[in-house]
Amino acid sequence: MHGPITPGNREWFWPSITRYEHSLEKSRALLAGLGLTNRDADEWLEDQRGNEARFTLEIFASRSDVVRGAEVVRDDLRRVGIAVDVVPLEANTVIEHVYAGEFDAVFVAFQLSDLDPALSHDFWLSTGASHVWNPSQKTPATDWEAQIDTLLHQQATVSDMAERKRLFNEVQRIFAEQLPILHFAAPRLYIAVSPRVVTMTPGLLRPQVLWNPEVISVAPGSARPPS
Repeated sequence: MHGPITPGNREWFWPSITRYEHSLEKSRALLAGLGLTNRDADEWLEDQRGNEARFTLEIFASRSDVVRGAEVVRDDLRRVGIAVDVVPLEANTVIEHVYAGEFDAVFVAFQLSDLDPALSHDFWLSTGASHVWNPSQKTPATDWEAQIDTLLHQQATVSDMAERKRLFNEVQRIFAEQLPILHFAAPRLYIAVSPRVVTMTPGLLRPQVLWNPEVISVAPGSARPPS
C-alpha cells in the first residue's frame, strides 16, 4: 500500500501516486542525514547525545492481525538500527492517546467509512472527527492540510466525474508527499456463499455479504442439505 485508497476501490484508486520503494541503503542514508549513527557496540543508532533511535508503537491488544503486523514493522526497522517497543493496549486507551496527542506512533487496521472521498470528510478534512493527524483542529495546522481542505470542498461540489477524480488525485499527491500516515498493507478478501444463493454481489465494505440484502435470493427448489 502506498496510500489510503486500495486497488480494490477501482473508482478512486490512483496508480500514479508517489511511491517510496523499499531500500535499506536509502533508509540508512536518510537516517545518517538526521545525525543518527551507530556510536557504540550495540545494534541501535544513536544521536549526538547518545540517545537511542527508539520509539513506542501502541497497538490494539485485541486484534491478532494488528499484533502480527506490528511485529513485522518492528523487525524491519531493527534492520536499520531503529528500536521499536510494541505496546498492546485496550482499543479505547489507544484512541484516547491519539486524540490527546500522547503517543509516539500507533499501528491500527484503518478502514474508511465510504468508497467515495466526498463521503469520508471526517477523515480527510482538518476539522474532521476521524482526522487522526494533528487531531481536533479548529483551523488547519499546516498549509498542506489547508490545501487538502480546499480541494475536497471543490471535489464534493463538482458533478463532472473526470474533474472529481483529478481533484482527488491532487489530494492523494499531497497526502503521499507529506505522509501523515504510513500505509503498509491491505487485506485480500475472499467471500464464500452456498451455491444455493443467487443474485448476491459482495461489497468492499462491511458487511460484505449483507450490504444489499433485498436483492439476495435462494435458488427455487433447492433443499437444505441434511445436518
